[in-house]
Amino acid sequence: AIEIVIAVAMLLIAVLMRGVNLTGYSGDLDEGIRGIQLLLMRAGFRPFKDIYASQGPLLLDLLYPLYLAFGGSLAAIRLAVGTYSLIGLIGTYLIGRTLAGPVGAASATALLVLSPTYLRNSRQALAENVALGPAILAVWAALMFQRRGSAGWLIAAGALLGVSLLIKPITIAAALPVGLAILLRGGR
Repeated sequence: AIEIVIAVAMLLIAVLMRGVNLTGYSGDLDEGIRGIQLLLMRAGFRPFKDIYASQGPLLLDLLYPLYLAFGGSLAAIRLAVGTYSLIGLIGTYLIGRTLAGPVGAASATALLVLSPTYLRNSRQALAENVALGPAILAVWAALMFQRRGSAGWLIAAGALLGVSLLIKPITIAAALPVGLAILLRGGR
């Protein structure tokens, strides 16, 4: 019961940290580009076909529904990125729980919640934290495959890593822990 309370408290703190002052000027050109891209999608244009898109092919399609749901502004894009960044926190908790139990899960997640870099990237209209969520979950799924040997976990690890790479290929580094966990399973 205490583990659930701690996990929920960290998640609530993370949500609050991502929802404060989302309308401020950051001076980041990429945020302006992302805003224009989503505005063009709202007008019916499609990424890559009609709109220049320098990130992976899934980024804009993943941001777009939350962009609309949160009001269609720069703050809405930032809130969408912040929402996706919570997936990374959940994945970190799951990895920590798998490898080191509740204390490891709480410690690892607390470090990420308090990380200035992760928070800053969670509050800007950038691709990195959107892509990190599925990459972190891919590592967790690979660890679950290593422990349980179920093909479902292996498929999930591959699919999540693929989604992450299609958001932003910078997450290719996650292939190393995923591959190691799978290789260390042994057997087939």
